Parts: sequence; C-alpha cells; structure tokens
Amino acid sequence: IDGDGHTVYGLYIKQTFTHTNKETDSWNQGAGLIAKASGNVDVKNLGIENAYVDVTNAAASAFVGTTQNSASNSPYFENCYIGADVYLKGPCVGGFIGGGLATGFRGMKNCYSLATVDSFGYSNGNNFYGALTGQLWSWPAALVENSYCVGRIYGQQSPKFSNTFATETKAAQSGLTILTAEDMQGEKSSANMSKLWKNFVVTDTYPILRSFSTRQNGEWSGFRV
Repeated sequence: IDGDGHTVYGLYIKQTFTHTNKETDSWNQGAGLIAKASGNVDVKNLGIENAYVDVTNAAASAFVGTTQNSASNSPYFENCYIGADVYLKGPCVGGFIGGGLATGFRGMKNCYSLATVDSFGYSNGNNFYGALTGQLWSWPAALVENSYCVGRIYGQQSPKFSNTFATETKAAQSGLTILTAEDMQGEKSSANMSKLWKNFVVTDTYPILRSFSTRQNGEWSGFRV
C-alpha cells in the first residue's frame, strides 16, 4: 500500500470477537485498517487521523490488527503516522501492529504515533500495549529507525532501535531515547531530536513528516482524502 502522501480519516471499528480461549486467542483476531496481515505487507506514505478502534477479544491497531501466528506475514512501514485524534482500545493494542508473531516483521522507518492507546489487558494480569507495537513476540532483527511516539513504545518484546524516541518504555534499549512530551515539542524538539530532521519538520507541537506538509504563510497544510 502506497498512500502517496494521503491521510485516512474517520476509521471506526467497534466489535466484540468470540474465542474458545480469550487469553491466548485474542491476538489471533485483529481490527484496524488491515485486520490481518497476509504475506508481505508494505505500508508507505500514509497517515491515519480521527480514528476510533475499540474491540474485545482481539488485537487493536490503527494500521495492522494482527500478524497471527505466521512468520510469512511480514509487515513493514515507512513514512507513516498516526495522529493525536486516534483512540485505540483492546486487550492487546499497538499503533502500527496490535499483536501476533513478529518473526516476519521487517520493521519501520520514519514513522510516528500520537495516538491514545488504552489496553484493559487479560484477566491473568498480562497487559500488552504500545504506541508502536502491542503483543508481538519472537522478534528477529526487526529495526525501528528514525521514528518517535508519545506513550510506551512497545508492548511485549522489543525490536531493535536506531535514532528513535519515546516518552516511555518497558526497559532501556540501545538506540532508543526517552524524552518528556514537552521536550518533543516546538523548538525543544529541534535540539532533542536533531537526527530526525532529514525527514521531519519542526512545528509548534510535535514534529511532522516532511513529505506530508508544506509551509505557506506561516501555516501548515497537508493532504487529505
């Protein structure tokens, strides 16, 4: 999928899924722009705003709900974003991938998420949620690079990071810098996230992807479908 610099507005999903075992099967069903990844799924140059995904017994995401339990399901993201007016809720939640086996996951580059991620977890106490990825396990060499998010960055197992920023993490990781939300905004972001500026631009709030915006008469404008 090549969004060619467009943004999807108004994605709305509210659904309850039925499983034999809610604790182990929730990640096997998914809800998002792409409910279930199948084979190689490349998503590029696409944004999601004004979206609401609220599911029970399934993995929730703005982009890919689940990779299921298959190493051949291999998503990759580049130049994609999730806006601040996106709300995601479920037992396992991730901005770009909600859950599933991550052996085939090929990483992401130049991406960010400002979404609200709300996970109520499982009755056994497990709670897998992240602004970028949720309940993903068995990471290979997947790399998240030149990206950032507001909130906890990953839910279960960590990918590798390079020049990536977040406001929260489960554990310290090489290549990942933790900043406050304030330090990611405006002129402070210019100094604190300086290596992003080849593909991002500074705004009065959080940085945005250069490919989505131009500046005219002091105002930011982008594309919309």
